[in-house]
Amino acid sequence: MSACEVAAVVDAALGASLATGDPVALEPYRLDGVAPRALVRPQTPEHVARMLALAAERGWAVVPWGRGHGQGCGDVPRRYDVALSLRRLDAIPDLDADNLTVTAEAGISLGELTQRLGERHLVLPLALGDGERTLGGLIAANRAGCKRLLYGDPRDLLLGLRVALPNGALVRYGRKVIKNVAGYDMPKLYLGSQGLLGVVVEATFKVQPLPDREGVLIAGFSGGPDAARAAQALFRSALGPACLMLLLGRAVQSLRRYPGLDVPEGRAVLVVAFDGRSAAVQRQMADAGRVLLAQSATGVAELPALAAETAAMLEDAAHGLHPEQPRVVLRLGVLPTQVADAMAQAVGTMNVPGTSFGAVGDYSAGRIDLLLTGEPHIGWERLDGRIHELRRAMGERGGSVVLAAAPRSLKAKVGVWGDLQGAGRIMQRIKAQLDPRQVLSPGRFLPDPAEG
Repeated sequence: MSACEVAAVVDAALGASLATGDPVALEPYRLDGVAPRALVRPQTPEHVARMLALAAERGWAVVPWGRGHGQGCGDVPRRYDVALSLRRLDAIPDLDADNLTVTAEAGISLGELTQRLGERHLVLPLALGDGERTLGGLIAANRAGCKRLLYGDPRDLLLGLRVALPNGALVRYGRKVIKNVAGYDMPKLYLGSQGLLGVVVEATFKVQPLPDREGVLIAGFSGGPDAARAAQALFRSALGPACLMLLLGRAVQSLRRYPGLDVPEGRAVLVVAFDGRSAAVQRQMADAGRVLLAQSATGVAELPALAAETAAMLEDAAHGLHPEQPRVVLRLGVLPTQVADAMAQAVGTMNVPGTSFGAVGDYSAGRIDLLLTGEPHIGWERLDGRIHELRRAMGERGGSVVLAAAPRSLKAKVGVWGDLQGAGRIMQRIKAQLDPRQVLSPGRFLPDPAEG
């Protein structure tokens, strides 16, 4: 069946002109060089459900899309018939300021949602980068902003979901009100599931009142060990920072290029943020500044940044380094107390001639983003031995290493996830129950059933 025929079948089934097989329209939806046969842009959750029912009936493979920020993380798709763009699902069906909840569709950008909430003096403190990422993408990847030490992560704020299942059913999980309910917490199952178990079309979150004041301290250090000691001192203190992040290598250089930002000298940088009442934040900033200087900071600069600006700054530092160059992004997960040691170990292991690195460690999540850049002639597949070594080392810590972005040749040699452990095998079993026809993203995040 040709691309145009697939699009015609979809339009007939959905009762609207929502599909295209135009090669120009399909080009941005390639995954590791593989293009879909059709692009479908549903306008309602019901359209999404009917599209999945049709795909199950026809044996088509569907990959959900937001704005594509996280699509570099995943193996080459085994099959790829339909790119399902959710960007038209951008409504806010309910905003309950009295009960501090918001219900929004999955395709809304976090920037638009932040703006709408701000008009009511509210915030969903999960903003990422420039705000272009979608709410659905945040849920699929279980990503959050830089202020989890204060506000928690998506798991703490998520109340309910509306999901289109692979068989075409449209179901609701969870509740709108903020209280615990006996029974299994189904919404949490979809956090970080990468769209494998169903397509999230709508989500309800707890929101927070806008803080009276937001402040950021940026401290420079001569090297990683000094910065790590300062980070540990703040992490264990009673000061209660909202954000605590350690930057090394080209992440520091990127931060210094950020407009209007005066970054103190040093090879390592620590970013500390506080939210809350004005008097409390002023006191926290002063006390934290003294701690940083006592821990050998070369200087401390104050940035009265908004939450969105802080998130954008750190996202740029982590992922905005020379995007035109070939690059590999490794995402490490460890205990928060191990961030500094794991960063040093990762940088040492991946120090390959012809490449340069940038690293950002998030103490709130125990997550480290390590970015390697190199010249176009770099043979990235030669990193396979070092990645295996790093995975063994992080495994001994009880951690993990994910290949968040890489050329296809390297993905083929080491795999995006490495050896699936307990959590991955559980996900395989859940996937087999909810999506036995392998409609959603086959081969992208889990091996096909035949491969085990």
